[in-house]
Amino acid sequence: MDTTLIQGDVSDLAVTTGQQLLIKPFATSENDWQFTGTLTTNVATAAKAAGAASIRNFVTSLTVQNTNATATTFLIQDGATTIWQVSLPASMTTPLHFTFTTPLRGTAATALNVNCGTTGASVLTNVQGYQSF
Repeated sequence: MDTTLIQGDVSDLAVTTGQQLLIKPFATSENDWQFTGTLTTNVATAAKAAGAASIRNFVTSLTVQNTNATATTFLIQDGATTIWQVSLPASMTTPLHFTFTTPLRGTAATALNVNCGTTGASVLTNVQGYQSF
């Protein structure tokens, strides 16, 4: 990520040797992150640590599956503040997948956490995103 660009600056475009423009949604792959874990309590778990002073965490997609007999909620948290949630039934046989056309946006210099609303769940969790301004 080039942090020296300001309004009015010019930047290079990436093209293949066949002059095809390379476009990647959201951010460059160097800024991408992913998290995989199993949540069993209602204690927040950092999916992505806080970035530097002006850097935010964004979530582009996630997959969740509650394999326990206890229903729960699954929370995406900006620090301690819930910014997205879904109810997960007990004993799910297939995972749920969510893609955010407009990525979930965290606060600068704040960890992005995942959490369950109850203890006793067993939520298989995969979260993908990127860091940017």
